[in-house]
Amino acid sequence: MNVLIKVSASISVYKICEVVSSLKKYGASVKVCASKSSLNFVGSATWEALTGEKVFVDDFSPSQRMDHIYLNKWADVTVLAPATAKTLCQISDGVGDGVINTLWLARDNKIPYLIFPAMNPTMWDSVAVGSSVEELTKMSGVTVYTPDQGVMACGDVGFGRLNEPDFIINKILKHRFISNTKSERFDLNVKRALVTFGGTSETIDGVRELSNFSTGLTGKRLCEELFKSCNVTALHSKKIDDVAFADKKIPFSSSDDLEEKLKSELKSTNYHIVFHLAAVSDYKVKKNLNKKMDSSADEVSLKLLKRNKILPKIKVWSKNKDVKVISFKLTHNQSFDEFKDKILNELKNKTSDYVVHNSLNTSRDESHRYIVYSENVNKALCEGFTKTDLIKDLESLV
Repeated sequence: MNVLIKVSASISVYKICEVVSSLKKYGASVKVCASKSSLNFVGSATWEALTGEKVFVDDFSPSQRMDHIYLNKWADVTVLAPATAKTLCQISDGVGDGVINTLWLARDNKIPYLIFPAMNPTMWDSVAVGSSVEELTKMSGVTVYTPDQGVMACGDVGFGRLNEPDFIINKILKHRFISNTKSERFDLNVKRALVTFGGTSETIDGVRELSNFSTGLTGKRLCEELFKSCNVTALHSKKIDDVAFADKKIPFSSSDDLEEKLKSELKSTNYHIVFHLAAVSDYKVKKNLNKKMDSSADEVSLKLLKRNKILPKIKVWSKNKDVKVISFKLTHNQSFDEFKDKILNELKNKTSDYVVHNSLNTSRDESHRYIVYSENVNKALCEGFTKTDLIKDLESLV
């Protein structure tokens, strides 16, 4: 994947250093075009060290006279970040001075052009910038993202902060499998992965619910790793709102909600592999109230109904009948013999191709003892002691 990043002069340009570094880790080739003024914040030496490429600055230098043509042909995705108010207004009006603007005028409309503004809130709210953004968003291939809200370097508060690196990286990498690009690095037969994670919440009354201790951390980290090579759908708990690396994000609330959305996804999309990490409630409240329950009673009885398991239905629902399913079995204060039969049944009945067993007794932050089984429950396929090791082993199964 070839990414052309154009930086204009803003104090927020330091964030793009992290963007470039992360893109390189994802295997992207990155070239940087910088306005002369931007080099006062981050110099050429830094960009060259991060990209391993020369920096393009002066479109009139002898060796770079045709770069406004060459670079646009090279890029699979072009990113303007940070985009200052001046730069936005100039490219909207077709002003062609400087390497950034010249590249804009010579761009291929079929190639994604992503713009991440950064400026004072008053500038962002101005008529000039507003009309420029409106014009740019009408143009083919162009996407202008709304800047974040917060405290600016000058102390003003409002919209104008450059988006955080994870947000920018995610938007760039969404284009990594586009079919109309020229880069041979793009694999058009990319695998699709669906990851469920986080805990369900069963409503008791208008303000109370039954849930569990699941944080969804392993699922989030798995999505980030899979995102490098797969098209990823994250079906996650509504309480997890910072899922950065996923092509599609679907929040769920109750176990019934998860089941409905999972069924819909599997029936409509050809997934190659499903990682079912979601902590699904085994019971749901028989009758929930639509108002807050009276708390004056000394004792309250709550009737729970056993709900059907979701796991056995995954392959039945799947559009792709050859889908691989990896399920997770969490235990607490249980011996191997107590849960061995459950794992064996999942493998024997083909509801899971792989079962990951972990115990709450041995899970502490990064420490995460796990064992992966496939076919033979008496022999581990792989095992490890950290979440990092687990993510690597799971990714290898793809």
